[in-house]
Amino acid sequence: MVFFNGSDSGKGINMSKKNQLALVIIAVLALFVLGISTGMAAKPSKTPYADSLVIIGEIDHLNQGYIVRGTKVTGIYTILNPVPEVLDKYVEKAKELKVAVEIVSGDNVNILKINGKPYPGK
Repeated sequence: MVFFNGSDSGKGINMSKKNQLALVIIAVLALFVLGISTGMAAKPSKTPYADSLVIIGEIDHLNQGYIVRGTKVTGIYTILNPVPEVLDKYVEKAKELKVAVEIVSGDNVNILKINGKPYPGK
């Protein structure tokens, strides 16, 4: 590959195959970085409640607040949007429920639905 050096003598710069390959790689990487920085890269789709989960378990009340004690999705999840008037009814029954939640962080959740019914705490 010969590049023009800008003089009128007609001489160019001879490049070895290694230099040519390096130049092509740099050009491709530059285009890739430019594509990412301008937003051409694929972006994950944002759907409502992308981090949602349905937990089968019981709702319980502890000193620090309300929890969902999962049996099908095992674990203890802290409820961040408690409505005591609603949750106390489920605590007294101590029955297994289907609780749709939005994961806020780790095991901290916001309830969306209980047994398919919209939850008022959102």
